Amino acid sequence: MGDLTAAGQNTKSATMQVRSDDGYCAIETRMSGGHPYPSFGVSPAPEHGKAFIYNYNDHTYVTYTPNTSYSGQDKFRVVLIRGGSEPREYIDVTATVTAPAVPGAK
Repeated sequence: MGDLTAAGQNTKSATMQVRSDDGYCAIETRMSGGHPYPSFGVSPAPEHGKAFIYNYNDHTYVTYTPNTSYSGQDKFRVVLIRGGSEPREYIDVTATVTAPAVPGAK
């Protein structure tokens, strides 16, 4: 699971470590009142995988799955929308993806 750290006004950052063969990593967050965000998006999207955001059990989850066989860094930004005239919040995510070793490779 990625850990959130403060990175500026209305912005947090998170890092993820994930493998490209069965990789999946999630960040869990919620609004200060203890509820999930009513709306959200990703901009910019990751270049080497897919980000998926959803609400479940009073939390908002951000998941990332890298493309198969990719190895390297991937970055994306999550936009969290509280609603009304409330300011948007952001999570800047950096994923470090490692490809699995190929048996017999030299």
